[in-house]
Amino acid sequence: MNLDDAFEQKNDIAKAVEDELERAMSVYGYEIVQTLIVDIEPDEHVKRAMNEINAGKF
Repeated sequence: MNLDDAFEQKNDIAKAVEDELERAMSVYGYEIVQTLIVDIEPDEHVKRAMNEINAGKF
């Protein structure tokens, strides 16, 4: 999955995390009600490269 896809599919990722946590934690009596992906933070090198690419587009 590339970075653009990760941002676009944030809700799908949250649902997948929720499903996995529910499966793992239900054994211990926990119920996962909702998961929230607040922000996807790429590595500093990735951010720098993205900024260089965007700067070249203008």
